[in-house]
Amino acid sequence: MIEVIREIDAEIYAFQEIADQGDFATLLDSLDEYGGILSDFSQQQKTAFLFKRSEIDSLKLSKNHRTI
Repeated sequence: MIEVIREIDAEIYAFQEIADQGDFATLLDSLDEYGGILSDFSQQQKTAFLFKRSEIDSLKLSKNHRTI
């Protein structure tokens, strides 16, 4: 997945049905140029976003989301 993200080189990605927060954190750790947000809903599977830090300088977060 890391190779695909780098090849496409998009400013933002949206993911759904993230079942393992640790796997998402590992993905983020491997992509220094990206930041990420993982929903904090009570559901087992979450929604997440990756954003390119050089293109997006701020995001407004609701109480149901947190930055990783």
